[in-house]
Amino acid sequence: MAAAQALDFASSSSVVEWRRRAKSCGGTWPTLEEDRPLYPDHNRMKELVRSGEILEAVEAAVGPLA
Repeated sequence: MAAAQALDFASSSSVVEWRRRAKSCGGTWPTLEEDRPLYPDHNRMKELVRSGEILEAVEAAVGPLA
């Protein structure tokens, strides 16, 4: 989640591929432009981990991890 946020702020053209991969791995959070409660984001990340969805997305991008 933090990496996806950092990529939203990055302006280098070399970041484009990393941004695409982060979003394909469930990194779809609104850009933090002002203070707001983060518990909905944390709950979303917890569900991505619990369901295995993020593991599937990462393995689809880089191959099996186990």
